[in-house]
Amino acid sequence: MRDPLAFMESLRPHGDVVRVFIGRLPVYVVTSSSLVHHLLVAEAGNVEKGKLFDRVRPLIGNGVFTSNGAFHMRQRRLLQPAFHRDRIAGYTRIMSEETARRAGEWQPRQVLDVQRELFDLTLKIIAATLFATDHAREVVAEFQRNFPRIVAGIGWRTVAPTPLVERLPVPANRRFDEATRGLRRAVLETIARYRADGRDHGDILSMLLAAKDERTGEGMSDEEIHDEVIALLVGGTESTALTLSWLFYELGRHPELEARLHAEIRTVLGDRQIGFEDVGEMTFVRALITETLRLHHPIWIVMRRARSPIELGGVRIPQGAEIVFSPHTQQLDPDLFPEPHRFEPGRWLSSSAPVPRESFLPFGAGRRVCLGDAFAWTEMTVTVTTIAAHWSLTAAPGSRVRPLALATVYPRDLRMVLDPRP
Repeated sequence: MRDPLAFMESLRPHGDVVRVFIGRLPVYVVTSSSLVHHLLVAEAGNVEKGKLFDRVRPLIGNGVFTSNGAFHMRQRRLLQPAFHRDRIAGYTRIMSEETARRAGEWQPRQVLDVQRELFDLTLKIIAATLFATDHAREVVAEFQRNFPRIVAGIGWRTVAPTPLVERLPVPANRRFDEATRGLRRAVLETIARYRADGRDHGDILSMLLAAKDERTGEGMSDEEIHDEVIALLVGGTESTALTLSWLFYELGRHPELEARLHAEIRTVLGDRQIGFEDVGEMTFVRALITETLRLHHPIWIVMRRARSPIELGGVRIPQGAEIVFSPHTQQLDPDLFPEPHRFEPGRWLSSSAPVPRESFLPFGAGRRVCLGDAFAWTEMTVTVTTIAAHWSLTAAPGSRVRPLALATVYPRDLRMVLDPRP
């Protein structure tokens, strides 16, 4: 709990699968990227979401992020159309406009709290795609106000050895319960307004309300829609904001990479705003994002539970056992990535020693691969390009950035100074 990132990384020399104890609970930690891929793909039918998600499920609902089995597959089918390529092309305009609007509000030499600013921006983007009306203004305000409390509560409960911590009459629990209740009420009231309105507003919430299971013809209940809205708000805000925050931190430390980024922007875009058709042309931007996900992945722990006995790397894992891997630390294998702690986007542009596809899983793999991966790649590309075209960010005097592992990995004290681009 003092330094979970260092602890997870320290397990690699002990083997590809290492048994540790959280309290009295035995947990099998998978340190090999190829074995993680095998777990998520070949063994997908033999594992389910683990204890971490049992703790999270009552808090953020049983959406596609936390659900299991047939219900999970049903929800994926119902949500899939929201992330079709044609829809993402439409979302790109929202991403570009929201980012340009936010960047236009900044002032030269302003000291920016980068993580907070990018959290607000990604929240505006996902909210604009989820809700096209003013009905959801309260949802956005509740989420913005209470999300830090929710993240802190989830992080604490995730690593606690017993669920009894949730019942302790301490201020942190009271704040957490108030935050989740307020957000739940706001989301359900918004759903009720949309149902009463009855119109298709061309947004994701309208699509969720209209979605029907092709096998049964049934739609989703208000509770099910609530859980998916929460999953999309969480998934579409925090991880993206944190990845972008770490990316700008690295650009501030590496002016030669920033210069290369600006050269690509001039070559591909000139003076115009980025569009969906440009995203695939921004090859250096993609390398920057990929290297950021490798070195600073926002998720430090993922859990699965063995539904039946399985074998990983010669280790027999019994039915019901908890299995853990760390996306944040599994990409630090020096055999795959020379100088693994060095930020080097060029490693993704070289064809001389390509990284095996199964060894790099920033959005998971198999049947539980992230539904919004294409949305996230597009949003990060648009955001980086739009901000970098107008502003250069450098570390503020006295800022000492350190990773802070709660439910996700935050850049603590990431303050940067804004300078306009000529």
